[in-house]
Amino acid sequence: MSALHASGAGPSLLFNTKLLGTNDEVAALFADACLGPGPIPARHPLVTPEVRFVRGSSMDGTVVGGNLTAMRSLTGTRWFPSTRGAIVALEALNPDYTEALVGFHHLRQAGVFEGAAGLLLGQFTEVEKQHGPDAVPALVREIVPNIPIATTAHFGRPSPSRGRAAQPQLTDFGDATLGS
Repeated sequence: MSALHASGAGPSLLFNTKLLGTNDEVAALFADACLGPGPIPARHPLVTPEVRFVRGSSMDGTVVGGNLTAMRSLTGTRWFPSTRGAIVALEALNPDYTEALVGFHHLRQAGVFEGAAGLLLGQFTEVEKQHGPDAVPALVREIVPNIPIATTAHFGRPSPSRGRAAQPQLTDFGDATLGS
């Protein structure tokens, strides 16, 4: 999705369509947001996740990013989105702790976090299974420069994931519901 956003294709939505058949709440949110007239309304619950801040208290900007491995693969190509003033959103299904560590260092060394408005951490499924839900936020606080960092269970592959929109100023996490 970030490659589409970087190409100038306009607003887009990253959404795991498998959730339509397995999660009634998400299916209803999807129908409400996407099957009506016009663009998805700002602050719609489908694209405005509940977040918990681990550094800072708000972030505002265009949301770019996606899977950690895919974003590493796009680094240095014309398909990599601009992260200046953006909220960089990352998730991963299979990488273990060491692979996540290398991935975050790679993105930092490539300058991905310089000038970013914040970092949104979605589900890091394998790391969380092996080391618990606080492992990735603790890791990232050591690697990523002093920008706001928030976590959410609503971005990633498994349920309760929702959608993530890439559209200028669609999401202001400063007014999001903060929860654990």
